[in-house]
Amino acid sequence: MQKFFTLSALMILGLAAVAYAASPPTQAAYNIPDAKSYNAHFGNMDPDKDGKVTWQEFKAHFPKADEKVFVAIDLNKDGGIDHDEWHDFKAAYNLKHKD
Repeated sequence: MQKFFTLSALMILGLAAVAYAASPPTQAAYNIPDAKSYNAHFGNMDPDKDGKVTWQEFKAHFPKADEKVFVAIDLNKDGGIDHDEWHDFKAAYNLKHKD
């Protein structure tokens, strides 16, 4: 019985991942009114180069940032913004690459 629940959970997670990949987030998913003020190069926000931007790193790069913005961009809700999440956010708002 436990194997059934484990397999079911894995299937649901797999389907969620496919659905996410098939439909990138739109502006409505983020609802950030001043999104253009958050345009930055991912590497500049990730000083320790671990591939995740923490709230503290985000706030250091954007001192006037509201934590709601960070939470909205962190789509998988793991407490950090990864490179893909950042570029999905930028694509939703048509923000170009910035050095």
